[in-house]
Amino acid sequence: MLDIKKEVDQACLYTDKLDSNKLEEFEVWYDKIIAEGLELNPPPPKEPGKRGRVKQSPSKNLLDRLDGYKREVLEFMYDND
Repeated sequence: MLDIKKEVDQACLYTDKLDSNKLEEFEVWYDKIIAEGLELNPPPPKEPGKRGRVKQSPSKNLLDRLDGYKREVLEFMYDND
C-alpha cells in the first residue's frame, strides 16, 4: 500500500487522480496479495466432537477484513483531495 500511496502522491502533482488503468492495476495487485495471504493462512481444521465455529487466527481475521472492506482500504486511491 505504501507503493500505491507513492504513485498517488506523484500523480497528484500533475493531475487530480490516477488514470483508470492504474487504478485497475492496483486493484488487481491488492486482490492478488490478499489471495496469497489467505492461501498461506487457511482456517484450522474442525476438531471432531467440538461444536460451533473454529477460532480463526488474527492474521486470517485481518485478511478477511481487508478483503471485505477493499473499497474503504483503498479509498485514498480514488479520493485525492
